[in-house]
Amino acid sequence: MSENTSFAFVANLLNVNCNLPFKVLEDCYFQKADSFQIDKIKKYFSDSGHFTQLFRFNLSPYELVYVEDTNMLQQNSLTGQHLEPQDWKYYVLNFYGGISKVYDLIMAANLVEIELEFGLQFIYYKEIKTFGIQENPTYTFNYFHEMNRSLPLSESIDDTNLQDIGSIYQYYQQLDEIKYPDIKEAINMLQELKHIPHSSKFKVLGLFTII
Repeated sequence: MSENTSFAFVANLLNVNCNLPFKVLEDCYFQKADSFQIDKIKKYFSDSGHFTQLFRFNLSPYELVYVEDTNMLQQNSLTGQHLEPQDWKYYVLNFYGGISKVYDLIMAANLVEIELEFGLQFIYYKEIKTFGIQENPTYTFNYFHEMNRSLPLSESIDDTNLQDIGSIYQYYQQLDEIKYPDIKEAINMLQELKHIPHSSKFKVLGLFTII
């Protein structure tokens, strides 16, 4: 039951081309968010102030699809259309375990072809039977601010992309930090780049630094 399972919200707007739920690791499944999880995600958006204009209508980018507006004279003009609830694009990674497990999954997800952004982690504490939200405020602000500022585009993923997360996670777990310290440092630096706004030229400079 999702009411007592930790989950990470996948911030990307995704077109998923595989059967769900998909087993990424033991006790770790990628799937569509259920109504309980969507309520928690939307409450976070409402409280945080992200997507203020959309939330005036109790909407988020995950409930819209953008199509060409044929009524506009301007070329490539797009308009948002409401999706039916069963087609909403809220996806989560359900998992058992603490924040350390999802942190390593975040690192692994940074290295796949379609980089999945686990923007928020809802950790279930069974001792007190409640959820806590884990986030990096700067990184979260940068990601959702960019999504709010520009027209968000959907990315397509399939079972291969999800399998890659599990495989890279296992390699990451087995990485000998003493023998290969530069690899671990490069992976950490890639994560730290998310503190820099997406539109900043310093982000490009940071990528060259890692290389």
